[in-house]
Amino acid sequence: MAPVLLATVLAAVTPGHPRAGGTVPPPAPSDTGAPIETAAALGPQERARITALLDDRFSGRPGRVAVSVQDLRTGATFGYAADAEFRVASVVKLDLVVHMLMNAQESGRFLTDRETDLAERMLRYSENDAADDAYQYNGFTPGFTEATARLGLLDTRPHEGGAWGMGTSTAADRLRLLRAVFTDASPLNERSRAYVRSLMASVAPEQAWGISAAADADSTGSTELKNGWAPAPGRGGPWNVHSTGRIERDGRAYLAAVLTDDQPDYGTGVAAAEEAATLVVEELARFLS
Repeated sequence: MAPVLLATVLAAVTPGHPRAGGTVPPPAPSDTGAPIETAAALGPQERARITALLDDRFSGRPGRVAVSVQDLRTGATFGYAADAEFRVASVVKLDLVVHMLMNAQESGRFLTDRETDLAERMLRYSENDAADDAYQYNGFTPGFTEATARLGLLDTRPHEGGAWGMGTSTAADRLRLLRAVFTDASPLNERSRAYVRSLMASVAPEQAWGISAAADADSTGSTELKNGWAPAPGRGGPWNVHSTGRIERDGRAYLAAVLTDDQPDYGTGVAAAEEAATLVVEELARFLS
């Protein structure tokens, strides 16, 4: 079976959420693969406190939860099971859009109309057909592997059969990818980054769950997301439910990635992602205030 067709194993109807060109210079080398920890690293006591809170919250509950969050003002970062590998599901659609933009920049141009159509459908509506086309457009598995290396991701691997949503990644790598979208430590130029952010800021309302729960109630316009969800192939569950992006809380901006697996259903996974994001962001905000 062609790799592009294998991705259909992840096709699923999105359940409703209860809450609802000039010449471009070559990209600069990316340092997103460097250790994420920068200035204002959390001390061992603060790190142990947040870890214990997460352990208490999720102990005895189904599945795994991994978290990676960074305060953009200071660089303070917290990770919880951040190097554990998870099936990527639809969060990888952000990778596919970034890969298209990198390829376009190398050709000295912006995205074509066809490419912008694919990007919008992947990031605003999480359409699987668009991801099938983009995976093929970007060069299938070899293209994915090459672009991932250029981004400096350390533990993001494509599925050997070419099913884009069946590859694996970690919360730490999801944070590295977010840094490529939201900071200057990126092979993407300013125009490309602004374009991706505009799409992540306008996801379909029924997909605006996840890390957005940790944002200020009045900061909806500054929340930028790419979520992912998929049941285990052929079984209708358990579910992988992930949420990644940028939020604002108490005047600070955070990049956040929460990955979950073995969730009994979609709603339980959404709740777990929201709880984990809110807990970590609240604790970071308390430490940094």
